[in-house]
Amino acid sequence: MDHIYNSYKVKNNYMCNHPIVSDDVPDNYIDDLPYDLTDLCIHFKKIRFSMNLLKFDNLIVLSIAGCKMKTFPELPNSIKYLTLINLNLNHLPNLENTNLIMIECSFNNLILLPKFPNTLIDLTCEKNKLIEVLDLPHSVRTINLRHNNLKHINYFSNESKFIYLSFNNLKSLPTIPKNVVELSCSDNKLISMPEIKSNITFLNFECEVFGIYKGNNPENYKIINQINAINRFKSTYYHLLCKKKLRQWLWKRVREPKIQIMYHPDNLKQLLDNTENNNLEEILDDWCK
Repeated sequence: MDHIYNSYKVKNNYMCNHPIVSDDVPDNYIDDLPYDLTDLCIHFKKIRFSMNLLKFDNLIVLSIAGCKMKTFPELPNSIKYLTLINLNLNHLPNLENTNLIMIECSFNNLILLPKFPNTLIDLTCEKNKLIEVLDLPHSVRTINLRHNNLKHINYFSNESKFIYLSFNNLKSLPTIPKNVVELSCSDNKLISMPEIKSNITFLNFECEVFGIYKGNNPENYKIINQINAINRFKSTYYHLLCKKKLRQWLWKRVREPKIQIMYHPDNLKQLLDNTENNNLEEILDDWCK
């Protein structure tokens, strides 16, 4: 059986060349695999929920697809490349303490993502039921969350270069990092767009204010300039709109009470009682400093 579970090269976004476990192998096949296994593919095989993967403490690449299993076993910390496609999963195992670099978990029923380690670079989670994404590690460069139910994303990592968020329910986006070169967020419910740096090479979005836009350089410079100009106008408008109210609030709630306390006659009387200086002008000058 050595030829079946020999290690294989990782190609094409870390996907394996061919499955090594399928329906034509016995059920106890996984239990008989050597503990020092580094790469494992399981495609279209009925798997027992009690499958133990922790014993493979050298496992680096794991690809499972087409197997119906609502829960997933814990993974060894050695895992770096993880593919879990079309498994009917409701949640993922704890991955925070792993060495994960890439995860592909599309075509499942995930509502929330777990906390990922700071080693993660590539995140793909299409065709799920995600509602929000809160804590992505700062190392992530590729974020592909198309075809979900996303209503909110907390932030993008400053390292992010490729962001794909089409076919969700987003009304707004967080700040776009300056390193982003591709941004796709069409078929959402966007009512505004954040400021976009001009080094972006591909832009695809649909917004109530700007309409539908799809394009590459140099046309996207024009729409980027329009987005940024409107954002600057909005910022200036609301600052001016709130200026008078803010000034009144600062005076009434902050400055005036402090001044009343500081320059209350009782404070002056106390100052006069505690000084030997008889020059009132000097005393008042010191008091007002």
